[in-house]
Amino acid sequence: MKKAVNRLVKLIDQMRKNVAEENYPVWKNIPLAREYRDILQSIPPVKGEDIDATGIVVCCDSIFKEDLLDRRETPRLCLDFLKIRKAAYAARTPEDEEFHPDCFLDPGEADEIQQKLESYIDPSISMEEWVKTTGAHLKFDPVERTERWEEIIYDVEKECDKRLKREPRGMGFCFSYWSVKRAVLAGYGIDWNSPSAMNPRVMFD
Repeated sequence: MKKAVNRLVKLIDQMRKNVAEENYPVWKNIPLAREYRDILQSIPPVKGEDIDATGIVVCCDSIFKEDLLDRRETPRLCLDFLKIRKAAYAARTPEDEEFHPDCFLDPGEADEIQQKLESYIDPSISMEEWVKTTGAHLKFDPVERTERWEEIIYDVEKECDKRLKREPRGMGFCFSYWSVKRAVLAGYGIDWNSPSAMNPRVMFD
């Protein structure tokens, strides 16, 4: 158990470092978060020597409170963390380790996040309907909601980052990025429409 806990600490430290980088490359956290999830799933949510149920809740809540994942890029992975959290939350005991209240999601916040994620991946809810009901400002290509997208997005972003290594990240970079991303996705058999293509009346820079 101690080895698992030590690994959790290293993983979340690295995820925090990634999101602190210039340009906020949160995509780098996807494989780390998958390993983080797998370890949490292997730990029974009962009081133990190194981590208890409340500690598991805190580990899951950190993903959301610190925005360590892009929820729309990894909705199913995020739902996995909410499932682990729910089981651990129900297993807490008065003897569990105490944490500062700021370590936890606000009451009802986990349910709200879950509802939004579930509606996001629900094929019966159209992209237009999802945008309207959630108050989102931009339309997006519905392919972004698919399981296939979530499976490959890390590799896609990694390849985009490689191809754009020497590209200046100033004004207008988004168009270079979207062009490269569209080409990379085409290699996976995905015909993707960028935010500018989906929102022709919106000005992007």
